[in-house]
Amino acid sequence: MKHYNLKIAIRNARKNGILTFAKLFGLSTSFAAILFAACYVYYATSFDKCIPEYNHIYRCLMQGMLNGRDADFAVTSPQMAKAISSGIPEIEEALRILD
Repeated sequence: MKHYNLKIAIRNARKNGILTFAKLFGLSTSFAAILFAACYVYYATSFDKCIPEYNHIYRCLMQGMLNGRDADFAVTSPQMAKAISSGIPEIEEALRILD
């Protein structure tokens, strides 16, 4: 019975070639999009997992105006690390990373 159903499916796919191509193309595109999204989410959530207390690590951002436009930066001044570590008692260490 399975052989017969497969034979009918192949026959119908050949008969309606454009429709079959459109369906297969849509299905493969949707699978690729889901796979891409899953890989992106896994990549974005996998940082700093090798550090024992990774949930205690934070990143400081600067927000403000630059030449009349809103600006968001992941760059801070050297004095900010000193001010944060001395001004907020919950912070144990502060580190600046320079590219």
